[in-house]
Amino acid sequence: MCCLHVDDLFVTGTPECLERFKKVVKSEFQIGHEDVNDLMFNGQRVNWIISEKAKKKSHTTVEQSLCVSELTEVVIPKGFKDEDTCDKDLHTAYRSRLGSINWLQSRTQFQSCYQFSRCASAAASPAIGDCKVLNKLCRQIVGDPIEIMFWPLQVILC
Repeated sequence: MCCLHVDDLFVTGTPECLERFKKVVKSEFQIGHEDVNDLMFNGQRVNWIISEKAKKKSHTTVEQSLCVSELTEVVIPKGFKDEDTCDKDLHTAYRSRLGSINWLQSRTQFQSCYQFSRCASAAASPAIGDCKVLNKLCRQIVGDPIEIMFWPLQVILC
């Protein structure tokens, strides 16, 4: 598997395949940094977890705790009613948080997909009540972030 984003490349495969791949890439490009088994790619940390019992690679985790911890709520001025329409600055803040949540929900924070969709429906003209719903979603994501685990497939011969 190979994923390319601007100047970052994420590659997985057998050791032999990876060596052949690196040889071809190095013939045309300079490799600035190689991370193995614990790396950051587009804000996502990918990490092989080593089993303490078996002393070997157990499974892979993917998480975005750095991006999740940076997620902040929209600051809502006092004195507004839920049905009041957001001014230009509040509208911009709403759309900015929505973009941050979109990045997270499309990669690791799948639990927020439905609520994100509901908030996105209000993005054209959000009201103060919509900002409160978006803030609640921010608190939920930050309070209970998801870590995805990928377990190796086991071949069972009958």
